Amino acid sequence: MPHGCCHIFSKGVQASSHRVSFSGVGVTFDGGIEVISDPQQFNQKINNDAVPPVMSYFEPKKNTSSGVSFIKQQRQRWSQIATNTENIAIIGIGVRENDSHIWDVLESTKSRIIYCGGKEAGSEFSAWAKKHGRSGDLVLAEFFSNEFDTICGEVGICA
Repeated sequence: MPHGCCHIFSKGVQASSHRVSFSGVGVTFDGGIEVISDPQQFNQKINNDAVPPVMSYFEPKKNTSSGVSFIKQQRQRWSQIATNTENIAIIGIGVRENDSHIWDVLESTKSRIIYCGGKEAGSEFSAWAKKHGRSGDLVLAEFFSNEFDTICGEVGICA
């Protein structure tokens, strides 16, 4: 989870939404994390606490204000996994080169990439791969629901 998740929060940190506002990453929270999967607890946390979930903002720099160490750890883990695997399946994710912590890793990996995102996104991925000198990757023309068996076969998890 190199961008975090809306159900992960900084453990033991609270701030009144009436007294705190955030802009960019002027304030950061770090330390332990907790996963809140119970819908009632989650709604309570989202509606009454100004501390955001452990997630990167959807902006070019991918700033993170909560759970900074967790996000850094997840990005390192992603890099290690992508470097030490035979195949990587990318499903439904468009090429966003600003996400350098994702796409720089994919550019440099020796792993074969199986890309599934439909024709338009597939064309964008093919252009990205060509630009970065990648060869041997597989670009599937259909979406996940039609390519599930192909993906499974390519990564070796089903016959």
